[in-house]
Parts: sequence; C-alpha cells; structure tokens
Amino acid sequence: MNSRAKDTVQGTAWDGLAVLCERQRLRIVEALSNGERCAAELSATLGIRQNTLSHHIKVLRDYELIRVRRDPDDQRWLYYSINEAKLRRLGHTLMRLADNARSAEETVERPKAATT
Repeated sequence: MNSRAKDTVQGTAWDGLAVLCERQRLRIVEALSNGERCAAELSATLGIRQNTLSHHIKVLRDYELIRVRRDPDDQRWLYYSINEAKLRRLGHTLMRLADNARSAEETVERPKAATT
C-alpha cells in the first residue's frame, strides 16, 4: 500500500475492506451478525464445506473481524462471533469516504447547460 493510501484511510482499513469483498467471507460475517455460531452450524447454514469454511475463518480471524472461543466443557468445539469494534471501524471508514465524496460533489462547480 502506498503512503498516500495510508494517509487517506487510517490504519489497514483497505485490508479489512478487501477481506470483506470476498463473497463467502461476507456471508460468514452476515451469518455471525445474528449471534455466535460453531463451525458445523455455519457450514450447514451457508452450504460451505468445512475445509472452505476453515480457510475463510482463518482470513477473518487474521484480520480480527471475528473472535473465537472454545467450549469450556468440550475443548474441541469452537464458537465464532463478530468483533463488533473492528467491524464498526470499517463502517466508519466507509461513511467518512462517502461524506468526503458528497462534500466534493457539492463543491465542484457544474458547467452551465448550453443554450441554443
């Protein structure tokens, strides 16, 4: 990422947006927006094979968009949930970009229509 991009979008927001641009990962985040789920439930709900789900979960975890916890009674079971603070920061970044675009449009002088 060039320094200009780092200056205009704080931190690694571009990376977070890129992570969510993949359709399956966005579907996973959407499913988790309804609450914590285990991998088996996500796989069945979304129709994604376990190995494919595992790959996307890793990418989401690496960016810290989702959290994981182990079942205290059976350590083999993992439960996933959204990292709300991280997702909100991405949302705020998008809103700031939209606000900047609106401000830029309002300040651009529009050419007058030609009269015949």
